[in-house]
Amino acid sequence: MLGLRRVFLLRPCSSRLAQNAAMALKAGDPLPDITLIRKNPDDKVSLPDVFGKKKGLLFGVVAAFSPTCQNDQLPSFLNHLDKLKSKGVETVACLSADNHFVMNAWAEQCGVAEGKIMMLCDVKSQFAKQTDLQLDLIEVLGNVRNKRFLALIHQGKVQHINVEPVSSESKLTNAENALEWL
Repeated sequence: MLGLRRVFLLRPCSSRLAQNAAMALKAGDPLPDITLIRKNPDDKVSLPDVFGKKKGLLFGVVAAFSPTCQNDQLPSFLNHLDKLKSKGVETVACLSADNHFVMNAWAEQCGVAEGKIMMLCDVKSQFAKQTDLQLDLIEVLGNVRNKRFLALIHQGKVQHINVEPVSSESKLTNAENALEWL
């Protein structure tokens, strides 16, 4: 685990990624119009269509099955889903650069029942690159990943966003933080 922490903390994004003129995602920004995969490659959805005009939460994980994602971040949303829904949240979605096989297995292992949390796959890391939330873990995990983040979405726009300064932690990007916003 120490090796992963070192990469999370010290590795800058490659100049190849920096060439994409990505803008940091902030409150007031619309969601990027990217296509994501849900259960299988034929089950595609655009990110704006996931939320439509609804109020929702989008949280980004570094990697399914990784300790912080598995033990802290995803369980916080499962444990507080009823409270979030009672505060008007209609959609909760988890975004990862993992493929649909990994995300399906992770959802099953964690007890994410159909309709509770939408598991979204972004295998090309389009979201991370377009929103300047990329974490270069090519040498460790094989591709660019999302920084760990949490965003409150309403009417297709970001209302609030938190990004973890240390990607191996989930202090600002769990359901408790979302409840403070609602």
